[in-house]
Amino acid sequence: MLVLAGFFTIAGLVLAGFLCLPTADLERTPLIKGTVDKLKAYKARIGRALIAWGLLILLSALILLRGLKLPLLWWLTLLAESGLCLLSGYLLGYESIRDNLLTDASENLQENARALHGRLASSSRTIAVACLALAGWRILYSLVLFTTRGAGG
Repeated sequence: MLVLAGFFTIAGLVLAGFLCLPTADLERTPLIKGTVDKLKAYKARIGRALIAWGLLILLSALILLRGLKLPLLWWLTLLAESGLCLLSGYLLGYESIRDNLLTDASENLQENARALHGRLASSSRTIAVACLALAGWRILYSLVLFTTRGAGG
């Protein structure tokens, strides 16, 4: 079960990494740009799924911390994955969140959400690179744990 969750996490981080890349960066690689352009229609859904997945990872990390059942580095990796899933999910799903959840919210909350999205959008390249780097780290660290512990994490 953990292997499947790890696969979904890695796939979500890679997908978020490519979808968060600015268009100018995608122009340099036509193969990736074509694939990302096809996925842009699902950007809001992917964003909402990443937020839900990030919350699930955060919850599981907090539960596993309680019993100290994980190595510290693995727990920190889970926290980083959770944070990046939440940030990239908000960045990708902002329009959907604004249209569905923030319509009845106070003007102050709407302005704060708009400002957060603006700050995240200006850092989208950094978020994209962090997602891709963390996906690579997760693969590497999972392989190390798998080979040293047998069934791995």
